[in-house]
Formats: sequence, structure tokens, C-alpha cells
Amino acid sequence: ISTNSVEAAYQMTIAGFGIGNLPSLLVDAAIRDGRLEVRLDEFRPDSSPIYALYPHRTYIAAKVRAFVDFLIRELSADFTA
Repeated sequence: ISTNSVEAAYQMTIAGFGIGNLPSLLVDAAIRDGRLEVRLDEFRPDSSPIYALYPHRTYIAAKVRAFVDFLIRELSADFTA
């Protein structure tokens, strides 16, 4: 099955429809609790950068700064490994 929805691919993989090439951020918990297992690890794709774009201003809204800080904190470990 081919889909452009990572969530659909995840649900099909969890349901046992086959293997999927899914982001670690999405499947880490399922791997830890045994619902999924890693196969074909040698075919892991290269990492892709994530960019946060926002207007350059002297004042950055607190919610924007909090979101950027969240991205750095939560995702940087996945991409530096």
C-alpha cells in the first residue's frame, strides 16, 4: 500500500499490514512497548533538516519562542544521533 499520510502508514503497520519506513519520533513508543520492532535497519534514510521560519523582529511573540525552543529541545537529539 502506498500513502502520502504518515499517520495512515503508522496505523497500517501497527495493524500488521506489513513494514513501514516511519519517523522515529512517531514509532519510538511502539518499539519500546513491543507493538513494533525494527527491521531492515541498514536501509535507514538520511536525516532531513527541519526549519522554523518566522518574521525577523526585535520582539518575538512568547508562543513563537516557546515553540522554537520546544522544537530544538525535542527534535535535536533525533537528528544529531
